[in-house]
Order: sequence, then structure tokens, then C-alpha cells
Amino acid sequence: MATISFDEIENTKQLVTTQPEANALANISTNDYSDKGLIGDWSASDTKLPRINLVNKTGVLADQFSPGTWVLDKQHQISGIDPSDKKKGVSLRVIALQMMKQYQENIPYDDRENTQVRMFSTASQVRDVGGQVHWTRGANFFSEIATVEFLIQAIEGLCEESESLFYNIASDGTRYTRAVATFASTSYSGVAVPIATSLRTHLAACGLKGGQWDLGSLITTKADKSWWTPTIRSAGLVTEAQKELINALP
Repeated sequence: MATISFDEIENTKQLVTTQPEANALANISTNDYSDKGLIGDWSASDTKLPRINLVNKTGVLADQFSPGTWVLDKQHQISGIDPSDKKKGVSLRVIALQMMKQYQENIPYDDRENTQVRMFSTASQVRDVGGQVHWTRGANFFSEIATVEFLIQAIEGLCEESESLFYNIASDGTRYTRAVATFASTSYSGVAVPIATSLRTHLAACGLKGGQWDLGSLITTKADKSWWTPTIRSAGLVTEAQKELINALP
């Protein structure tokens, strides 16, 4: 599966990631897809899901899309800004199908073209190479990141081209697409931690696939700077139609 990164916000600790290893969330078990046209030893690791990006006030996406909105595959805006509160984005209803934690080296954004950013699966692997798990920027310092695969429900009012990307249709007529996102730094705490915590609270019995979330955005201000940050809020348990759709996914 593909992974998501968000544009770095200059001089903040907000969401600074490069792309984690390709297909990081892929199911390593093989499947027989011959009845669907794939012949041979194929698995989910051979597939690549699109990313969703949160558009910020600067960066390439800001030249094409409204800051504070979510964009699919860097081509399609799939959310808007709350008309009653311009400091909030319209939330996407999502289901976290799976989430993986990794440790990424805190190489400054401007240095990443010439410096390899290392990634490890466990804190013990970080320590084995002489690294530390700490938010300090620089070589040998590593921070937690989480890559999430979402099932995203289409909002009302999408253009025909964007709506066509929501190709999974539930029995109640709602449309969905699958995409991935990576959350780091303060967004790791703000998004990944609540999702993980749900396994000790309302999703303890059913797992991540049993819960819905509202994935939104909010303007954050610090001193004389402001930027958009992702937000997440529980929206309860999945419906029967959603359960059926999830169970049918390859």
C-alpha cells in the first residue's frame, strides 16, 4: 500500500514526515486473485493505494486547492471549508482499517534531499543503531509515526470526476474509497493516539474496523504563525452496511 506524508510547516513541530517505506501496511500473506484476473503469486504488497493530503497555507498543493481541505492523490479535492467557521474544515467520515507504528529519523526537511532518512519498526531497533527516541531534530534522533489505511466516505456535492473515485458502494448506497495517511509529531498525538486508545475503550470488542471517525482540519495559531492541522473525533460504531462492505474488501 502507499503511504501519505503532509507538507512540512516551517518552524513548527507539526506533521513533518517523508514517505515511509513503500507498501508499509501491506498484508504480507499471499492471496489467490486468479478469479479476478491476476495470475501468479500476488499479494497486497504488490498494490499501491492513493494518498490523502491536508492542504496547508504554503506548498505546491496550496497553489491548486483550498488550504484546510483534504486532497486525494494530489489531484482531487474531496472536502471543503466549514461555511459557518472558516477556521475549520469539513470533516470526512472515515473508518481506520489498519494502522502501523514506525520510528522515523528526525532529519530536517531541507536536508532530506542529500541525507537518507532511516526508518525502523521498533524502538529496540533504533537503540541497536545508537539512536534515541526523542523529538529533537537531527541524526540519530527518532520520532513515532503512524501510517493509517482509511476507508473514506464520499461527502455530498463532489464533482462527477471525484465521486467516481469512490468506487466501493455499500448496500445503503453510500460510496467509499481507500487511501492512506501518515501522522507524525503533534499529529501523531492528535490522530494516531486517539485511534490506538479506542482499542482500550469503545472499540475494545470489535477492533479498529468497528469504528467510524470524523477526520477534519483546524487552524492552529502560535505567536504570529498559523497552519492547518488534522483533527479526529469518534463518530461511533460502523453500520451494518459498512460491516458488509468491509468484509467484502480484498
